[in-house]
Amino acid sequence: MGLDLALELLERIVLSEARYRLSDIASELNIPISTAYRLVASLEKRGLVIGIGAGRYAGGFALAKWAMFVRPTDTLSAIARPHLRRLARTTKATAHLGIFEADMVTYLIKEGSTRTAIFTREAMQLEAYCSGVGKVLIAALPATDREEYLSSGGFVPLTARTITDPGKLRRHLAQVLAQGYALDMHEAADNLCCLAVPLRDATAGTFAAISIACYGADPNELLEHLPLLRETSNALTARLGKDAGYLIEKARLSSDERRRQATRTAAARATDLETELPREVRVP
Repeated sequence: MGLDLALELLERIVLSEARYRLSDIASELNIPISTAYRLVASLEKRGLVIGIGAGRYAGGFALAKWAMFVRPTDTLSAIARPHLRRLARTTKATAHLGIFEADMVTYLIKEGSTRTAIFTREAMQLEAYCSGVGKVLIAALPATDREEYLSSGGFVPLTARTITDPGKLRRHLAQVLAQGYALDMHEAADNLCCLAVPLRDATAGTFAAISIACYGADPNELLEHLPLLRETSNALTARLGKDAGYLIEKARLSSDERRRQATRTAAARATDLETELPREVRVP
């Protein structure tokens, strides 16, 4: 009881972003102010909260330090791996889990026997528009982000069946979103087939996708495993809890923003250097 109450108090303090006095939070929790001060004293002693004056508290530096050791994608991988191992074993296919980063799919997990193994590897990035995992993730983007991706162009055909026309890809992604799964039929590699479904929660929407892939399958063979894929997805999101999707998506967006900022900085520096060069040595 005491621990639960202290954690509830800590959560309220952190999420309030120091907008409320401790007396207000105590009133919300329906506890005596003396109890609130006793609990917050213990939290402050451990550095989990810090008093900032006028009866207000904020998250402490120890809490921020602890958070630095939590990588949402590492936790996701650790929890999801046994599920994907079972999925690969049951379907006799290669199972993947991937997230959308910098307009690419990053594969966090790959499970499957060497007999069914394909060219992917963990931590590898591949084009998103031609894979089952990628199409599920693009389809779930906010409309403005999805249109920005489609308007970027440059969809290189990896096989004769890769969808490279933005209009056709837009219509295909609308179908993926409506049906809740994506098929990749020889689009990323010749003779390679894939079925993917989203991992999603009520807070963040789709934050990852899982798939099975194998050579030489047809759509009907893969779709026989759709109920199992969805069952695995539901089990995973239930196991991860309500905040996982939000944190994974926030980490992805932060990573993408850092990449964009680095690109802008490099471009600005290149412009500055060009301006600084004597005219006779500038590149025409």
